[in-house]
Parts: sequence; structure tokens; C-alpha cells
Amino acid sequence: MSDTHSSGTIYPASGEQVLPPGCSVLIAAIDTIAVVGTRFEIAELFVGQSASGADATIKLTATLILVGASFFMSDAVQNIAAGSLRGSKDTRVPLLC
Repeated sequence: MSDTHSSGTIYPASGEQVLPPGCSVLIAAIDTIAVVGTRFEIAELFVGQSASGADATIKLTATLILVGASFFMSDAVQNIAAGSLRGSKDTRVPLLC
């Protein structure tokens, strides 16, 4: 169902799916690649090079960022599934999981 504006433009109704699920997974994949590729630079932003033992801290931080980035894809799939269930008025399954 959609709403038609007086100019004839069709807008999606509230709650209507605008992006296909594949787009969400693609965006999550791009984000994951970007974070994995720049994890050392991200760590340097927070730690800096002037601190003593900065190299070891940056290396450990980059490893932890890699672990965190692995969560992006599973979180995207979970959000797609939860949104689909919410759209079909089934909110008990996400509540129990």
C-alpha cells in the first residue's frame, strides 16, 4: 500500500519496506570491509603514538576491532529477520530468542 501525493508522486506507506534485505547485507559487508581495512588507523586515533607501549596497545586494539567487526554481518541478518517478523505482526519469536 502506498500514499499518493497531490502531485502524483507515490510515497511508501509508513512501515512499508523501502530497501530489499540484500541492500542491508551489502551495506553491512561494506562497513565490515572498511573497518577491517582501517583498524590500525582507528586504533591510532584513540591511542596515539606518543604513549609508552603504544605499538603493542595499537596491535591489541586492532585485533579487538577485528573481533567487533565480525559482528556487523550477523547483526545485519538479525535485524532483517526481526524487521520481517515485526512486519508480519509476529513479535513473540524475537522476544523469545
